[in-house]
Amino acid sequence: MTWYKNKINVKNQLSLVQSAPYLNIWHCVRYHQESGIRIRIAQAFGTVKGLYVNAFARIIKGTESKNLPELTGQGGEDEKIFTCKLDLTSLQKSPQWTDPSTLLHPYLDTYTVLLVQLLSLDAVYTRDPSGQRPGQVTSRSGNALQLTAKGRLTWTVIPLFDGKYVRNGQHRAPLFEGIPSPEFLDYIRSHPVKDAFVDGIQKKALKISKNYGSLTVEVWDGHYFDEEHYTLPDAIHLFHNAYCL
Repeated sequence: MTWYKNKINVKNQLSLVQSAPYLNIWHCVRYHQESGIRIRIAQAFGTVKGLYVNAFARIIKGTESKNLPELTGQGGEDEKIFTCKLDLTSLQKSPQWTDPSTLLHPYLDTYTVLLVQLLSLDAVYTRDPSGQRPGQVTSRSGNALQLTAKGRLTWTVIPLFDGKYVRNGQHRAPLFEGIPSPEFLDYIRSHPVKDAFVDGIQKKALKISKNYGSLTVEVWDGHYFDEEHYTLPDAIHLFHNAYCL
């Protein structure tokens, strides 16, 4: 206890002219794969008007973990997220989703990321005649709704780890046209996301969406449930790096 008190004593750590720095509350909890990461895809901006859009996300493993075994129920498997609860009061060009967070269990790897794709549905919204209930979203043809290759609109990537911790925050990332190339996915397994974006844009391998869209994704440590996590810091460096080139 004496050693511990001496170690955390501010007087022993800082000069007289310095004040003690604020403690990063998120760095009080190291990432444990069993506890996992909580992810919530919140909102997109600048999508195509007239289309109903959902988001599909999956883990892209970094170089260190890509060959590690998938342990079903214990982490490391090919986990995915698909938004289901579209807020029909939100604008079609800025769709919001109200799904609760999804708990994923990737291996701790500096370069493991979340790949998010925005998918469109060729659908129409029909109001309830009585006006007492929510309307219905159906395909234009009247058949069951289906996702097609043409419906893959834009995509982006979100970093998940900061050293031994989850990269907690409200991440706002730029959206790119089409689908990510195999070359980009291979590159991002061993490079920071911001560097991969800059490299891809400068080489014209990445094309920013026509409407200069972006996506907001909330990420926090799985030790905390949706209603008990601390206020998430804004993380907009990816957005600024892409649009300031």
